[in-house]
Amino acid sequence: MSGRIMVEFLGMVKGPGGARKLEVGADGIITVAALLVGALGFTREHAEILVVLRDGARLRMKDELSPGERLEISLHIGGG
Repeated sequence: MSGRIMVEFLGMVKGPGGARKLEVGADGIITVAALLVGALGFTREHAEILVVLRDGARLRMKDELSPGERLEISLHIGGG
């Protein structure tokens, strides 16, 4: 699976074509923002309300990604 990033969509978030799991080529993908907007086609506005986790840790838009990683993407949900 080298050269690819495995993405799992959780909850109400779905990938292109309604996908729940997807492998994305890692060529040219450098950051979380590039993955969400460039490779997966989310708008910048939608990307800002998504939570991207790697090994249970939340990533920021500017965090770099590496081939072979497994990510989970869900909606940011807050309460009060």
